[in-house]
Amino acid sequence: YRELLWSNGKPRSQVTTTDKDRTELTFAQDGIKRRDMQWVFQGSGGERRAVPSLDREYHESGPLTRERRYSSTDRGAELRLEQHWYLNGQPREKIDTVSIDGKPGQRETRYHDNGQPSFEGAYLRGERGGRIPTGVHKSFDANGKLRYERYYNERGRVARERELDESGVVKRDEELFEDGSRKAFAR
Repeated sequence: YRELLWSNGKPRSQVTTTDKDRTELTFAQDGIKRRDMQWVFQGSGGERRAVPSLDREYHESGPLTRERRYSSTDRGAELRLEQHWYLNGQPREKIDTVSIDGKPGQRETRYHDNGQPSFEGAYLRGERGGRIPTGVHKSFDANGKLRYERYYNERGRVARERELDESGVVKRDEELFEDGSRKAFAR
């Protein structure tokens, strides 16, 4: 156990280490926790190294604002889940690392500040860290009602768009082509 203090005597950081893991806590001068990191040890002897398993950040007023969870891999750790929260405690964004048709990707959900979803969509991992949209991406109003859908083809291009009114009735439904032209399914 190791602790560093601010000049006012409050903790600045605390580190707890065991044979299997390490926890690091960081505090603001007023004593509010600002960060919490957990690490697990991999390997043995001279090959032993610490890899992250959890990383949380807190707002200066105290609430949790960001959390990252990692999975151990042969090369270290891979981000598995990232979440963000509004200061009112409602979720802001959630990004899950998933397999989509056997390919690495991410499923993303964003929220309105009332906790209702505002967006849901999936992305395949592209070259050089890019993201390629895939499947159906949905947008919702502040009441959580579906308002818009975008359908992506295997190349990540929009193939179809649907817009719905507040009662869920389709206002616009169009097929999109590579040259930018459109064809209505329904109006």
